[in-house]
Amino acid sequence: MEETVFPGTDIGADVQAEPAEPIEKIEDAAVAEAVADNDVAVVEKAVVIPIQDGFRRYETLMILPSRYEGTAFDEIIKEIHKVMESNEAKIVRTDLMGRRALAYTIQKQKDGVYANVVFDAPPSAVKSVERGLKLHGSIIRFLTTGAIE
Repeated sequence: MEETVFPGTDIGADVQAEPAEPIEKIEDAAVAEAVADNDVAVVEKAVVIPIQDGFRRYETLMILPSRYEGTAFDEIIKEIHKVMESNEAKIVRTDLMGRRALAYTIQKQKDGVYANVVFDAPPSAVKSVERGLKLHGSIIRFLTTGAIE
């Protein structure tokens, strides 16, 4: 099998990934031009974090009040990480998804900042993680699901 190199890709040798489509197959001319000029990365660098025995991977999507800015927001995220880690969870990553308008008013909030925390924990610890998040006063809503990776 011939190895094809695509512009803007950076895949580690030990990571198995599906190759991105070659530039010739991209239908949108503006996107193809951006990829050809290396303005857009086709494939991002992948990092594989193994799951510890007896643990499962979960993700929690949270809505935080939009009134927090900068360092105050960082402090809230650190507190949430402490709550999770105190209940046997190991944080894999946190994705901040930005401010979005809510579909309806929740706790007198019309918009919120969405954050997604991916963590590994034993199945027995998820209820105590959720209990800690309920007791934390800065979270408007959250939902924990099993992560598909």
